[in-house]
Amino acid sequence: MTAGADLGQRLGALGFRLVHLSEVGSTNELASELAGEGAPAGLVVLADSQTAGRGRQGRSWVSTSRCGLFVSFLRRPDLPAQDAWLWTLLAGVALQSAVAEVTEGSWLKWPNDLFLAERKLGGILCELQVAPNHQIDSLVVGVGLNLFSPPSGWPEGLRNPAGVVWPETPVPKDCVARDNLLVRLAQGLLLLEVDLTGTGREALLMRYRAAMAPMLGRRIGIEVPEGEIDVMVEGVSDKGALQVVDGEGQRRSLLAGDVHLHAQGAI
Repeated sequence: MTAGADLGQRLGALGFRLVHLSEVGSTNELASELAGEGAPAGLVVLADSQTAGRGRQGRSWVSTSRCGLFVSFLRRPDLPAQDAWLWTLLAGVALQSAVAEVTEGSWLKWPNDLFLAERKLGGILCELQVAPNHQIDSLVVGVGLNLFSPPSGWPEGLRNPAGVVWPETPVPKDCVARDNLLVRLAQGLLLLEVDLTGTGREALLMRYRAAMAPMLGRRIGIEVPEGEIDVMVEGVSDKGALQVVDGEGQRRSLLAGDVHLHAQGAI
């Protein structure tokens, strides 16, 4: 799936510079390498397929050629490293907003997955390099999004059932839909970054909470150091922590952990 001839120009008008490859190991890995070589903020690495796509905790990400959006953005925000979590939320809101323009019902599963009903559409992997003064030197925002169903079907054993943005559409020969969605995503990232710089984190947190509203009141399993616990979701704190209530009625704020959704009827 070759990128449209005007995609580089459309992204360039927003201040981005496109690097497009038919295949790469990982867009995040390449973007991180280029960041280490001094590439400026605004680099966008787009691939038609990945051979070593990655998710959280080193998990692999299925990146079937022509079936998805596999892209990484290089940003250099003026933020202390301790605030890098804001960009996971920011990228999630931007992705959900872009997808909401073309299909209804998408929502964010804390902290970085996009779902449609009970099926996973995509995920976000943010990786950063920290400067000696503890500021963010570079931040690579990687997005993997399922657009079309692979002709040969999904592999068995996926942690979450896979969903796609356009379930009834065969894999297209052109890339118009993918390119348009990428431009929407890039626009959303820029707008949210400006808002974060100008008005602070309150507006971002409000938008994130709205995007993950289907999790509220839902029972989930979450993996923590002592094992998996069964909890009910109450919300997200001002520090980005997942606020939950466990089976004994104790409230917890969790900064990390793998979330496993229980049946929809448990909401």
